[in-house]
Amino acid sequence: MLAVLLLVSGALSEWFGLHFVFGAFLAGAIVPRQGTERLRAAVVARFESITWMLLPAYFTVAGLKVDLSTVDGDAFGRLGLILLVAVAGKFGGAYLGARAAGQSGRSATTLGVLMNTRGLTELIILGVGLQAGLLDADLYSLMVVMALVTTAMTAPLLRWAYPRRRVDADLRDLAAEWEAAVRHTEPARRGERKPSEAKR
Repeated sequence: MLAVLLLVSGALSEWFGLHFVFGAFLAGAIVPRQGTERLRAAVVARFESITWMLLPAYFTVAGLKVDLSTVDGDAFGRLGLILLVAVAGKFGGAYLGARAAGQSGRSATTLGVLMNTRGLTELIILGVGLQAGLLDADLYSLMVVMALVTTAMTAPLLRWAYPRRRVDADLRDLAAEWEAAVRHTEPARRGERKPSEAKR
């Protein structure tokens, strides 16, 4: 039943002039969350069993469409501009949003670094744009390189912004705060038990 919904939704999105991936996403989004727990768990388990085969194939196909043989000085300039806009948009937006929400500079930087990474969704959208003619081969190749560069820079930037010693220190502080909160609530719980025991 769900497979039929998936196919019909994908076909309708193609008929409307959209990519079938949007219809497939919509088919999963409209499935009710209540009363279908077993169905959703079964579907997720079945698809996860074949995802490990499909993901490498998809990345291979996406890589075969990249052509860097025509990259020249102007293309490197466009790549630099693309990287600047991409990093400023995701890292800068996440950092400013976190600071506006009251987060510390370190936490905001860490969040910005994590948000700056790209992944499968980026490659899917780029593939859709290439198939729809919205991107040419050169721009597609530069955008894929941008996705790879911003993803590869995440790990070293994260180690710089939030080193392991700082992570361990924050975990110790969090554990100490948790223990203090537990000790603070224990007397109140004992006080609530006493009137009920006195009634007995």
